[in-house]
Amino acid sequence: MMHIYCPNLLGEFDQAVDARVAWVNGHHAELREVIKRRSADGRLVRLRHEMTTTAEQLEAVRAALSDLIQQRYPMGATPD
Repeated sequence: MMHIYCPNLLGEFDQAVDARVAWVNGHHAELREVIKRRSADGRLVRLRHEMTTTAEQLEAVRAALSDLIQQRYPMGATPD
């Protein structure tokens, strides 16, 4: 039903979730190896940056979706 009211936002949410899932699935083994071997070749820095980027995308869409829901369907005071 939300696709009717905010298709772009839900599309962004789907893309952010898909990107995070793809990143986690694609880098799980590499991340475990880097941590296990304590690699100092910059891979951990790159992985951390990519992981942070996908998490920030998810958080931005989550915040936008939360704001939209609170604006359209107010249910009293918002939590601090």
